[in-house]
Amino acid sequence: MYVENVPEVAKHAYDCRLLVQEYGKPISLGDTVENIRIVFLSPDEVIPRLKVGTRFTLWEGKTIACGEVTSIELY
Repeated sequence: MYVENVPEVAKHAYDCRLLVQEYGKPISLGDTVENIRIVFLSPDEVIPRLKVGTRFTLWEGKTIACGEVTSIELY
C-alpha cells in the first residue's frame, strides 16, 4: 500500500493484507468494495499516520486498487 499526501510515509510502500474472507463475499475485478479491513505487517509505523480521509493505492507490480480510509480500529 502507498499512502498519499502524508509526507512521513508517502515514499515507502507498506505490506498489508485485505481481510477478504471477513468481507464475506468474493471481490472481482472492477468491484467497488466498502468497509474491508486491512492488516499491516508494520502497523506501528503506518497506522499512527493514517487519518480518516487519507487516500491510498494498493500495488502488486502495478496499481490494483485505490481507496480512502473511512475508519481506523485497533485490534
